[in-house]
Amino acid sequence: MSAPNAKPHANASMAAARIMRTASILVAVPSSIATGMVYGVFQGSEHNVTYELQTGLLMAGAGWISAVLASWVNARTLAMALVFSVQAIAIYMVITFGSIRAAESVLFLATVAAAGVFLSRRALLVSLLTSVTALGAATYAEIAGLLKPLANPVNATTWFTHAAVLFAVASIVLYARLTTRKVYRDRIEALEENKRLAQERDHSLEHFTRIFRTNPSPMVAQVATTGKIIDVNPAFERCYGYTKQAVLGKTDVMLWAKPEQREKHMHELKRDKRAEQHVATAVRSDGSQFEGHIRSELGSESVDSLVITTITDMTEQNLTLIRLRRSEERFSKAFNLSPLDLAITRQSDDAVVEINRSEDGSNTEPLSDPIGLPASKVGPWFSSADREVFMGRLKMQGYLHGYEATLVRPNGSSMDAKVWAEQIEIDEEACILTCIVDTSAEKRRETMLRDIASGMNGHTAQAFFGVLTQHMSHALGADMVFVGELSPPHTIQTIAASKNGRLVPNFSFSIADKLCEKGMDQFEPLVLGEGLKDSEKWKDLDDDTCYEATICQALHDIDGKPIGLLNALWLHPITPSGDVVALMAIFASRANAELLRLRGDRKIEHLNETLEQRVHERTAELSKLNAELDSFAYSISHDLKSPLRAIDGFTQLLSERLESRLEPEEQHLMARVLSATHRMATLMADLLALARVSQVPLRRERLNLSELAARVCTNLARDPSWAKVRWQVEPGVYGNGDEELTRTVLEHLIGNAFKYTRDQASPLVEFGQMQGSEEAAPVFFVRDNGAGFSMAHKDKLFKPFQRLHMPDAGFDGTGIGLATVRRIVERHGGSISGEARVNLGAEFSFSLGDSKSTDNSENDAPERLGVSA
Repeated sequence: MSAPNAKPHANASMAAARIMRTASILVAVPSSIATGMVYGVFQGSEHNVTYELQTGLLMAGAGWISAVLASWVNARTLAMALVFSVQAIAIYMVITFGSIRAAESVLFLATVAAAGVFLSRRALLVSLLTSVTALGAATYAEIAGLLKPLANPVNATTWFTHAAVLFAVASIVLYARLTTRKVYRDRIEALEENKRLAQERDHSLEHFTRIFRTNPSPMVAQVATTGKIIDVNPAFERCYGYTKQAVLGKTDVMLWAKPEQREKHMHELKRDKRAEQHVATAVRSDGSQFEGHIRSELGSESVDSLVITTITDMTEQNLTLIRLRRSEERFSKAFNLSPLDLAITRQSDDAVVEINRSEDGSNTEPLSDPIGLPASKVGPWFSSADREVFMGRLKMQGYLHGYEATLVRPNGSSMDAKVWAEQIEIDEEACILTCIVDTSAEKRRETMLRDIASGMNGHTAQAFFGVLTQHMSHALGADMVFVGELSPPHTIQTIAASKNGRLVPNFSFSIADKLCEKGMDQFEPLVLGEGLKDSEKWKDLDDDTCYEATICQALHDIDGKPIGLLNALWLHPITPSGDVVALMAIFASRANAELLRLRGDRKIEHLNETLEQRVHERTAELSKLNAELDSFAYSISHDLKSPLRAIDGFTQLLSERLESRLEPEEQHLMARVLSATHRMATLMADLLALARVSQVPLRRERLNLSELAARVCTNLARDPSWAKVRWQVEPGVYGNGDEELTRTVLEHLIGNAFKYTRDQASPLVEFGQMQGSEEAAPVFFVRDNGAGFSMAHKDKLFKPFQRLHMPDAGFDGTGIGLATVRRIVERHGGSISGEARVNLGAEFSFSLGDSKSTDNSENDAPERLGVSA
C-alpha cells in the first residue's frame, strides 16, 4: 500500500474497531444487567430461572469477550464471530431446553440483523439460512415430540412466520445497507470533488499571487463596490514610489493625472467588465507624471468581486521607439549615402528589397524602380552555380567578409568583386545585406605589377635599370623615363634612360635652378602635370623638345640623404590619377633598393681590389712586431739572469752570516726574499722558453708520442710527492711534429695533470688519441681526475700569466705553461682546447695539424703502458 492510502486505511480500521467494541458492549452490558436482575428477583422462589440465567450469561460472556478482543482482532472477523456465536447460543438454548421460545427467535432475528449490518451479503445469506434451518429443525422436533412443548404448541405456520420475519428483516437490512453504502459513496465522491476544487482554487490562487508579485508591470487589486485598494505588487511600489501601506484602503483617484481619463476607463469597465489598453497619464508619489497603458478586468463573483488593474510604463518603450526611429534614420542615411554598392535581397528568390545608388553607379543599372526585381537584372550578381556556393558558405558562417567572386552584369559582362554579406531578417523574412566592391581595376594593377616584377627578375645593375625605365614608360604612358645617380656638385649622371619605350644613351645634367632640385629635397613624388612655365619645362638635350608634364622622385640612402633621381616626362599636360602616383612610388622604391645595392657592390669591388695588398701589409707588420716582441722578451729574460743571481747569492750569504743575530721575523723576511728570487728565476726561464718557441726552427718528423709521454710520466713519478699517481699511456700513438717542442707540450700538460691530481685518493693520469676520421688531423688527449676548474673562466686558460687557481690553493706555477703549449701547437698548424669540471678532473685535447704523415698502424705493445704507485 502506498503511503498516501495507508493513513485512511488505518483510520478506517480504527473506526471499525471502535464500532465493534461499542456493539459488543451494547450486547454485554444489557445481558449482564438482565442476568443480575433475574438472579436477584427470583432467587429462592419457586420459579425456575435456569433458562434465563444461562441465556444472559452466555450473551454477556460473548459481548465482553468481543469487547476485549476488538483492539487486536480484525473487526470483520470479530463481527462474524460475534454473530455466529449469538446464533450458536440460540441453537444451544433450543436444544438444551427443548422448545422454541421467544428469546431464541429474537436471538435468531438479532444474528440476521447483525450479519446484514456488519458482514457481507454472503455472510448475511449464510446467517439467514442457518437461522431458518435451525428454527425449522426445532419446530419439526417439537411437533414430533422430540422437544418439550410449551404451553402454546408450535406448528408449520409458526416456522413459516419465523422464516418470513427473518427474510423480511434480512431484506430490510440489506436494502438499508445498500442505500447507506450508495449514500456513503456519493458523499465520498462529493468530498473528493470538493477537495479537488479546493486544491485547484488554492493552486490558482497561488499561481495568481505569484504572477501578481513577480509581474514586472505595476498591478493593483481593488474592491469593485468601493474602489478601495486592497493590494499592490512590488513593481507598483517601484514605479509609483508609494509603499504598500501608504495606499491600502484608499481609492485610485490619486494615481490619475486627468480625472476624465479615469471616468472614461471606469465607464468602459462597468459596461464591458474589462477595459483594454487605455492610454493615460499617471502620477507618481513625487508628483512626476508618465504615460502608461491601463488595463483592468472585473471579477465574476457576485459578492466582493475584485478589479485587477495592470499599468505599463511607456516611458522606456517610448524612448526605445525614439531610439529605434533614430537608428533607422541613421541606417537609412548611411545605406543611401554610402559610396559603396549596398543591396538587401530576399534569400528565397534574390528579389531586391532595398538598394542604394553608389556615387559612381558602377554596379547598378539605371532602373526607375528596381524594388522587387531579381538582383541579376538590377546589378552585378552571382551566376546560378556561384550562388549555390555563396549561399552555402553564408548559411554555414552567417556572414562573409571579403568573399572574392566573379559577378555577372545584366549586360552579360563579368566583373571581379569582393562581397561582404550578412544574414538579416526583415518582417520575419530571411534576407541578405550585401556590399559589393569592384576589384577589376585592382586585379588589372596586380597583373601589371606581376608582369613588371617578372620582367625585371633576373636583371641586376645596369641591365636592371634599363628594363625598369622601359617598363615604367609602358606602365605610366610616359614619353621619356630616366634614372640617374647624384654626383657632386649637383649633377645627375643617368644610369639608364628610355624614350618612347626604347633605351637611349646616358647623359648628365646639372639640377641647379631646375624643378628636379626641388624634387630632391622631399621624400614624396613631385607631381607637375600641367601649368608649367616655359622656364620650368624640361627640354630634350638632343632636339630641344619640351616636355609639358613631369613626375620625379628622389632616391635616398639609409641616412635619408639624396643619392639619385627617377623622372618620368610627358610631351602633353596630364592629370595623373592615384594609380599613376602609386606606380611611380613602387618603381621608385624598387629603383632606390637597386641603387643602394649597386653602390654597395661598388664599395665591395673596391675593397676586394685592395684587400690582398692590405693583408700583405698587415701580415708583414704583425710579423715584425712579433719578432721584436720575442727579441725583447728574450733579451729581458737573459739580461736579468745575472742581477737576479747576484741578489739570490748575496741574500743567501747575508742570511747565513747573520743567522744567529736575526730575529724570527727578520729570518722570515729573508726567506721571502729568497723565495721571490727563485719564483722570478722560474718566471724568466718560462719567458725564455716561450720566446724560444717562436725563434727556433720547426723540424717535423714522425714521432712515437707513446714513448715520449711514457718518459715524461716516468721522470715525473720520481718525485716523492707524486709517487702515488698512477698513469696510463695508450700504445702505438704516432704524430708528426718537432720532437723538442712536442716534448715541451707533453711535459707541461702531463706535469699539470700530476700536479692537480696529487691530493686525490686515487690519482690517475691518461694519455692517448681520440677516435676520429682518418682524413682529419689526429687529436691527442691528456686526461686526469684531479681538481679540475670552472668552465666559466675557460677564456683565460691559454693566456700568459693567467691562473685559474688561487695561490693559497697549494698549486704553484707562473701561468705561462699553457700559453707556451698553445703557441707550439699553433706553430704546428693545430689547435688545443680544455674541458673540466670542478673536483672531477680535466681533459686537454690537441692536434699537430698534419694527418697525412701520421701512421698509427704500428703497435709496439699489445697493452697500455703504465705504472702504479
